[in-house]
Amino acid sequence: MPIPVLTGVLAVIGAVVLAVFLSGCQGLFGGQGPTASSRTAAPSTGPTHRVTATVPIGKNPDGVAVDPGTHAVYVANAFDNTVSVIDASTRTVTATVPAGKYPQGVAVDPGTHTVYVTNLVGANNTVSVIDGSTRTVTATVPVGRNPNGVAVDPGSHTVYVTNYQSNSVSVIEHR
Repeated sequence: MPIPVLTGVLAVIGAVVLAVFLSGCQGLFGGQGPTASSRTAAPSTGPTHRVTATVPIGKNPDGVAVDPGTHAVYVANAFDNTVSVIDASTRTVTATVPAGKYPQGVAVDPGTHTVYVTNLVGANNTVSVIDGSTRTVTATVPVGRNPNGVAVDPGSHTVYVTNYQSNSVSVIEHR
């Protein structure tokens, strides 16, 4: 197709898209286009989100996870090498658990109340396993280089850890 024809086709397509957008009619994908009233309407009257408390914890908080059964909140404090345990009902720190170097990611197995914390930096490359009821580290598991993200499959009690420098996922099985 010669360039002048292509330019003309693109100009027509652009004009149609602009007209659809400005008219407020259904767009190319079937959705309602914006109208004057939708641009100025007040937000819906659904639930609001607002900060209701601030809980002081350790330095450089990073990962956070909640145990839905105990309502304990676990926060990794990277610069303190600790995990803060917060009672969600009183919004106070009830324990500070030593972890590995630069703890980052946190996940909770709600069936066993076990907390898994990735320890990010250096030769550490570990996951601290914390017993939620005693708030103590019960195991330290070596994983790939620079572990960060962590998730738990509560049905199988299997833990998945992303290791961003080794481009891998470590799989930890709870036995």
